[in-house]
Amino acid sequence: MVQLASPAQLMGAPVTRVTSVRPDYWVHLAWITAGATPLCAWRHAANLSTAGLADAVGISPEQLARIECRKEALGSDLRLRAAAALGVPEGDLRE
Repeated sequence: MVQLASPAQLMGAPVTRVTSVRPDYWVHLAWITAGATPLCAWRHAANLSTAGLADAVGISPEQLARIECRKEALGSDLRLRAAAALGVPEGDLRE
């Protein structure tokens, strides 16, 4: 089986997976259905705190909270880092 590089690896972004546990897709679905952003839903599905994910992607918990509340946009570089930290494809974090 051929191992392909992730988009984050191709763009040179740091790839630090926060958790070795795969995100729970049912938890993700529940949060999406409730109106959460994809980033918020995947963070909950991975059972991560706001501070834990913020630290992994190199931003403050306050900035992550603003992004999750749709008060600040999730840029492409940050989306790549968050996807790598959560262990999900980058496209899964798009609105």
